[in-house]
Amino acid sequence: MSETSGIGTFKPATTNAFFFHIPKTAGTSVSAFFARRYLQGNAFWDSRPFSGVAPVDPQLGVYYGGHVDFDLFQRYPIPSVAFTFLREPRRRLISLYYYMRKEGPRLTDELEPAWRAALSSDLAGWLRFLVEGGDRREGSPYGNDDDNVYLRCLLGQSIVHPLRRIAFEPDGPEMGLARERLRSFQAVGIVEDFVPSMRVISRVLSVPEPREGELGVLNMSAASETPPEITPEIDTLLGELTRYDSLLYADGCERHAEARRQLASPANGHLPALKTPWWLLHAAGAAATSVGTFFRAYSKRRSE
Repeated sequence: MSETSGIGTFKPATTNAFFFHIPKTAGTSVSAFFARRYLQGNAFWDSRPFSGVAPVDPQLGVYYGGHVDFDLFQRYPIPSVAFTFLREPRRRLISLYYYMRKEGPRLTDELEPAWRAALSSDLAGWLRFLVEGGDRREGSPYGNDDDNVYLRCLLGQSIVHPLRRIAFEPDGPEMGLARERLRSFQAVGIVEDFVPSMRVISRVLSVPEPREGELGVLNMSAASETPPEITPEIDTLLGELTRYDSLLYADGCERHAEARRQLASPANGHLPALKTPWWLLHAAGAAATSVGTFFRAYSKRRSE
């Protein structure tokens, strides 16, 4: 049996997979790609797995992907492979700002009036609103959904202070648990190293790797985004909203770099050998230096 796509014909995947999708980390592109490797009717995206829809053929692989936190993820049957993608946290947050400014009118009923009003201001005004604890949706159990979102997704409601702010230190046990949960994924992709990440995860899932030109159609527009001017105020606000996520991103970069090294041997094909890349060097330094220095170096490198 095979499944035909616009790219070619593949034998349907047999590996059960779960994509732990954190918003604005290339999720649409990732799931569009991997869903093509699964039997139609065995690939589920966002809320569909919760609707009780059963796979067409449970004897073949089933793919789930969606916006969840770790508590919700644990409600699923344990997949053969679980993976996630991370993006440089400050760039992810800026991308969210521009995305929501574009899509906000379509989401009017889902957004709090104060959140929409802040979104209509400049980037600094929106970030100030988030730092002050502004919520995207009334009654959100996670407090400010956009403050250190990697940490919130990995830990869930337990991290929210009565004032709806994250209330612990980066070296505390909560951060250790978040890191442990990130390590529990069989693969961690990095948006800044997107194509090699897709190749690594394809191998982990035992599905055909990207064909030439395929990711050119599906790939996200992140690379074409022009970083805004980072003023000292924006630098400070971004640092506060991503201080935990920067540590998790550095961990994810290390995981991805090690996966690339393991798969670069001749026995595993010709995935390009990895010298220590710029994004890993800066991610590792983010925990010890100012996050602003990291982002300025990142923005400069992306414009080259």
